[in-house]
Amino acid sequence: MNEPMHRFKYTKLTIEQVGQKLVPTAAGPKCVSDLSDALAGKSLKIVTDNGPVLNYSFKSKNKLTLAEGSGAAVECGYGALPLKSLVFFSHMIPKTPRGFNVFVDLNTNLVTVFEVWLCSDAKEVTMSKKEYTMDPREVQRQIYFGYVDVPGKEAPKKRHSTTNRIEGTGMYWKQDGNRDPGFVSFGLLHELCRTHPACRRPQLLRPVGLRNGQRQHFYLPTDRM
Repeated sequence: MNEPMHRFKYTKLTIEQVGQKLVPTAAGPKCVSDLSDALAGKSLKIVTDNGPVLNYSFKSKNKLTLAEGSGAAVECGYGALPLKSLVFFSHMIPKTPRGFNVFVDLNTNLVTVFEVWLCSDAKEVTMSKKEYTMDPREVQRQIYFGYVDVPGKEAPKKRHSTTNRIEGTGMYWKQDGNRDPGFVSFGLLHELCRTHPACRRPQLLRPVGLRNGQRQHFYLPTDRM
């Protein structure tokens, strides 16, 4: 594509409109693959470094309760997918623009948490010291590393960390609904290795169809997808 992503004229949505579009997410994600019950019946206290403490109780394969720190528990719909000892689960928090995407290693008790939220009308200061109001439909994220707190056990000293192992590689997959996005190649910026989570900007080269008979692609940070 010849036009940079940040110059697209997206449809403006109000905070109320964004909230309405988030209502269906309260039931949890959907997936063509069968969602896992690997966490059903379990309770996890996730402690993150310089971040939140998340107290989860998994009622079934699609319902959990979450208490952040000493806050009240909230029931959320969720979905989980396993990969060997790893379990990934995802949920939004009903009636809020926030959610969590969490990777738990059941062998090591190490955890990576992606907190995600829509910006509402939050204000931010740019590097040039200019204040601007963020678009209500813009998605933000923060990455935390941590562990599952197990009573009677010492907290792990190691943590998950960023890696550039997929740099220069590619993959091919079919999305839900058997849609074929084609071949995707990854190029990770140097920011990926910085220590501040907000600076980690993995980038993805995505095919967007044909124009004038040629395959078109564009780069974008994965947090903008």
